[in-house]
Amino acid sequence: MIYLEHFDKETFPVAYSVRELFQYLGITAIPVLLEQLREEYGLSGSYLIMGALVWNCMISGVLMKSKRPPPQSVDYDHAHESSESANRKDESAGPEDKTDETRMGNLLILCSIEPATRHPIFALYIIIHSLLSYSFVVWAVFLVPFGKSLGLPSDVAVLLSVFGGIGGVFGKIVVLFVFWSNRMNSITCSVIPATICTVSLSGYIFFQDFWTLAVSSLFCGFSLAYADCALSGVLPRYVCKVHMRQGVAISYFFSGALMQLGGIISGAVLDISGSFTLIFIIIIFTNIASIVLALSMHKMDGTIIECNE
Repeated sequence: MIYLEHFDKETFPVAYSVRELFQYLGITAIPVLLEQLREEYGLSGSYLIMGALVWNCMISGVLMKSKRPPPQSVDYDHAHESSESANRKDESAGPEDKTDETRMGNLLILCSIEPATRHPIFALYIIIHSLLSYSFVVWAVFLVPFGKSLGLPSDVAVLLSVFGGIGGVFGKIVVLFVFWSNRMNSITCSVIPATICTVSLSGYIFFQDFWTLAVSSLFCGFSLAYADCALSGVLPRYVCKVHMRQGVAISYFFSGALMQLGGIISGAVLDISGSFTLIFIIIIFTNIASIVLALSMHKMDGTIIECNE
């Protein structure tokens, strides 16, 4: 996200969608690849090979490191005077103190909720993103156990997750084309996918045959993967450039917190009620809440004002 922020508002969503698509394809391919490696080289050998592949991340990170700008020529007298005053100013503060102060300042800036207070539409964005992140994680975690609770064999129940993954891949592809055609807004990024997910989740409540559940999983995976990518892609539209990094940190903090709470809350609901149906009903209500908030956000579109440095 830090490197993608250098794109403008028009190209950022497309670049982010491409990254998300390849990331999702990689996540889908890893279990198959790991199983092939395990059969060929054993468990230890397969993990060693996967670990070696992960080293590519380090190489990619080095290649992505931005180059320092060339030193600028400065008048000698002015530079000498400035350096002497800077030395006098910093005599009482050691380098460690300055480093600690800088790090603490950066941390406080990232933890600040100023973007949400300066841009009310961004506060709505955070809530919608967090609610849909909650829905995504809870649906993915409890889908296979739900299938088993209906009496489906383990290998058949896993197919529900496979259908959801296939739908997710199509969701990532569709969101890329929606961004490319410049048709993404509050309705297309959250209202439509949340509505599709809500209707699809009702299939888990009213039907128990495998193919109906598989189709529901397909559309749930499609809509939730679409919404996850779309909401992250439209982030620059709801926060100014000055607060972009803070906005990314705040958005991912709250969505991550709801992801963690999703498993805890849904696990507690399952322990108390013993019903997977109630878990999906809660997801339906979170989707309805996100739809209502997204409609309100749609009315506020275009209200972002660029802040001064």
